[in-house]
Amino acid sequence: GRSGGYAGGAIWLGDGSSAQIDASTFTGNVAYSGGAVFLQDAASATLRDVRFEDNAGDTYGGAIHASDGAEVDCDGCIFTSNGAESGGAVYVATGSTFADVDGTWTDNEASGSGGAIAMAGSADLVLDASVFSGNGADSDGGAVYGAGDIEAADVSFTNNVARAGDGGAIGGDADLEVDGGTFDGNDARLGNGGAIGVEGDAQISGGRF
Repeated sequence: GRSGGYAGGAIWLGDGSSAQIDASTFTGNVAYSGGAVFLQDAASATLRDVRFEDNAGDTYGGAIHASDGAEVDCDGCIFTSNGAESGGAVYVATGSTFADVDGTWTDNEASGSGGAIAMAGSADLVLDASVFSGNGADSDGGAVYGAGDIEAADVSFTNNVARAGDGGAIGGDADLEVDGGTFDGNDARLGNGGAIGVEGDAQISGGRF
């Protein structure tokens, strides 16, 4: 831990490079963007049982920043107590894709939008059986801020908060597809949509609010 850099406090990947990271921990890394890991230019990473804790990005992505066609695939990862201006844990931008299965996202914070995850530039976010609890944003999207496409299947959102924006759990301009899952105790204190507040198209099936 306690690594630092401009982009990717611990790891930077670019120019189509790839990495597989298993059973590892990133703690206390700091960068201007992507506190622990930064990917760009079609780079890719596969993460299995990786823990990100107390990492910080000054701007985008407290733990991970993926941009310019990057791809990140997480399975069983934990993101806790990370922080950034946008995307307290993860920032996904500019045609990039982030997929999470069985992830745990707790107590991540954004001073702007997306307490746990923020998206920009037609990014794609796929969530499967993920758990978001106690994340917070000072603007939109207490857990997730979307600008692109979001697919969420059997995802749990509990006690996330957008303090001065829309979508206590999910906010933003994304097109949203929700299949199952639960929304409980989320709050948009000064905005709209205690659970969901999006300006894109929303399709919801089997969710519990």
